[in-house]
Amino acid sequence: MGKNNMDKMGAIGDMLGGIKAEYTQIAGSSTKKKFDTLQDDQVSNKEIRGVAVRSGGIVDAIYVIYADGSGTVYGNPKGGTEHKIMLDDGDNIKSISGVSDANYYDNRVISKLVIETVNGKKYGPFGSYGGKAFSISIPEGAAFAGFVGTALITDKHGCVESLGMSYVKADADMIKGLMGGLGNMGGQGGLL
Repeated sequence: MGKNNMDKMGAIGDMLGGIKAEYTQIAGSSTKKKFDTLQDDQVSNKEIRGVAVRSGGIVDAIYVIYADGSGTVYGNPKGGTEHKIMLDDGDNIKSISGVSDANYYDNRVISKLVIETVNGKKYGPFGSYGGKAFSISIPEGAAFAGFVGTALITDKHGCVESLGMSYVKADADMIKGLMGGLGNMGGQGGLL
């Protein structure tokens, strides 16, 4: 999103009293270190271009890819194989599904992940272990803003233990009118 459009977003946020993120349910369970890419990566001025998943038998790590190339890795940054999912213009993440609560080195982990976009593209499955099936979707009229969950990294291994999404809801006609017909708030397939 260009500087002029970012200024418009700031003005809209001021008019609306701030557009706040909401959160989906979280698959899996853990008491380990929590992450929230929207908060941790300070993305108020960053455009989401894609996501990346590192996986082998389980989901080793996950992160959001921003237009400036940045993104914090949650889990093991060297585990498994990296799979980058770059979003097409106008596309966005719609849902995640897979398997959680698999036992991996005495940790409960996300062991399989499928990512689906608004335009119907599916990526995955990433990982292959068994566990408890889950499916989480962003509500209609909302846009993906990042991932939330818990991740672990130790001397021997790392993994994503639980996973959900953050999203932003707003009246599309109101946003379009306030932004002078800007349309997709994320430009290149993202939100922020």
